[in-house]
Amino acid sequence: MYEEKTRKIQINWKSLLIKLAILLVVIFLVVWIVSLFNRDKENASNFGTNLATMRDAATEYFTGSRLPSEANDSTRITLGEMFDRNLLVEFQDENGNPCDTEESYAEATKIDEENYRIEVRLVCENDSDTIINTVKRQVTDSDNNVTDDEGNDPIIDDDTNDDIIDDNEDSSDQMNQGSSNNQGSNQSGSNNSGSNSNSNNNSNNNNSNSSNNNNGNNNHNNGNNTNSNTCTYGKKEYATTYPLAYVVSGNCAVSTSSISGSHANSATKVGNAEYTKLVKETANLEANTGANLVVSNPQYTKILNKAGTGYVGYQIYFSVKQKINSYATKTIYSYYLDQNGNRKVIIDNRSSLDNSNNNENQIHVTSVTINRSSLTLDVGDTYTLSATVKPTNATNKTVSWSSSNTSVVSVSSNGKVTAKGEGRATITATADGKKDTVTVKVNDDGYIEFEESKVTLDVGDTYRIDYDTNLSGKVSWSSSNTKVATVSSSGRITAKKEGTATITATINGKSDTIRVTVEEEGYLRILDDDYLVVFVGNSYTLDVDTNLDDLTFQSSDTSIATVNSNGTIRVKKVGGVTITVRSGKYQDTIRIYCQELSFFD
Repeated sequence: MYEEKTRKIQINWKSLLIKLAILLVVIFLVVWIVSLFNRDKENASNFGTNLATMRDAATEYFTGSRLPSEANDSTRITLGEMFDRNLLVEFQDENGNPCDTEESYAEATKIDEENYRIEVRLVCENDSDTIINTVKRQVTDSDNNVTDDEGNDPIIDDDTNDDIIDDNEDSSDQMNQGSSNNQGSNQSGSNNSGSNSNSNNNSNNNNSNSSNNNNGNNNHNNGNNTNSNTCTYGKKEYATTYPLAYVVSGNCAVSTSSISGSHANSATKVGNAEYTKLVKETANLEANTGANLVVSNPQYTKILNKAGTGYVGYQIYFSVKQKINSYATKTIYSYYLDQNGNRKVIIDNRSSLDNSNNNENQIHVTSVTINRSSLTLDVGDTYTLSATVKPTNATNKTVSWSSSNTSVVSVSSNGKVTAKGEGRATITATADGKKDTVTVKVNDDGYIEFEESKVTLDVGDTYRIDYDTNLSGKVSWSSSNTKVATVSSSGRITAKKEGTATITATINGKSDTIRVTVEEEGYLRILDDDYLVVFVGNSYTLDVDTNLDDLTFQSSDTSIATVNSNGTIRVKKVGGVTITVRSGKYQDTIRIYCQELSFFD
């Protein structure tokens, strides 16, 4: 009886082990499937983040003159170009492979005067997607902010809120002698950890100098505006202690609507030219010091006249920041630009970068010598000064130029002096803390000067001439050939027919001229048949008839067929594709049918 019970409770170990093995396999499969699902979610999230980042960078990039000027026109930047221009930090797909830098792109298309479509496409090895957004025109907005205008490869600032000039001041703030701008400078200095004291001292000193300069400007303008009734929106009397980089032509202020178009474009041209110089300087500074530096986009502010009745120009603010870590920056160099290209520095701690990077290896400047001790010019004359820096192997030999009175004489970053008004001014050359000066005397001599010496128009185009003068009175206009181009009493040119004409402006016996070239209206046509078949593996070059330059070709689907800059199409696979050729506002398209080449026995 006992032996019978013992046999009944024996365990079948072989069967149990088989069941455990099956259970472990099932658990492994479940864990593996869940990990795949989570990885797919992670990959999808990573791809979506990169696509959204491209969209944000494209929206910041496509502003001002980077936007197409005509309805339905488009302009494109590839992902590779966005990486090259530091608009984006280079990223990869989930497998560590780079995304397609040519097939991935951002494209802006003008819908109407107020709206643009931003299309962003990201193509990686395992994923591809497109985002299309409609954005408002961003040359100037409802608060009169001016954004970046020309394609000078701006570096997008990672901390743009630190140094943005407040452009929401009302007219009473503008009339408060630049108090708002002092806030802007203090805000810039607040990021300069460890250097606030120096920053504030620089700011205060600069306020004093700028105030003196503007007093000179105001006196000069008051002399020209003897009759306020001739200025619809009031005299052009500045209401700020900081300098203006762009000032509207003439002696009168303009209305808030008049400054939103061509004036904004002129201001951004000034800003971008200076921005390009600053980017190059900063790159050299990075190479010499090893610091991680970022150049912020120029910040623009419209300035009212003292009466608060009209605008007189733009302030433009520039700054360079040092990245301390992933989350913090500090401003090491900031300044305003005046209308003559001079920098009015607020913060300058660039030398501290040398001290923080092996100062014992730095060779400092011992002397700066200008090639002239004095200089006499007439109003309108120019002269380029030069400065000798010793020793010749100094680490930082960069020379900066400044004028004590920009209403009398201005000086550019390369030492070019321009006589603006009667009086005396001191020009200073500085390098690594060492400086030298030259006194410039300017004799009075009336002038009127065009901002351009020549212009090219198509038949039917109009163009308003901008000029500068220190004379008062009515300007008379004339054209040497009214059949080619006429000019109105306000200086607006109208192109009549192909040819050349010289437009002359005269005031009180002083005059200046501009040469106008009128060309035939452009044309662009693809001469090939509307139904064009190209076989897979073959190529075909389009026949384009045009009188335009700078043609660009684009394929609607590069996976089917590509087209190079010469208009040669290369077919990859079967399908249909549209090829577009553009030049400025002109374009034409053709549909290509891609087929396999078949052979029959």
